[in-house]
Amino acid sequence: DFMTLQQCRNVLQIVKCGSFSEAALTLFISQAGLSESIKNLEKELAQINRDIENDIRDIHIFIFESLSFGKQMPHPEI
Repeated sequence: DFMTLQQCRNVLQIVKCGSFSEAALTLFISQAGLSESIKNLEKELAQINRDIENDIRDIHIFIFESLSFGKQMPHPEI
């Protein structure tokens, strides 16, 4: 999942207002609802970060194995 438009609005309003309580008032939602929205966004971003770290690790392993066994690195298609 990616950030929804509403989550983006929520984050921007928190930054603009400087607090969750003020942002919740201006967004016409409860502070608990706003906190839940941000908590869900944090979970999504944490998963994306783990996925990226795993991809980087896999790339490093591929490069190391390729160099260790004297394989020619494939040229990226442009």
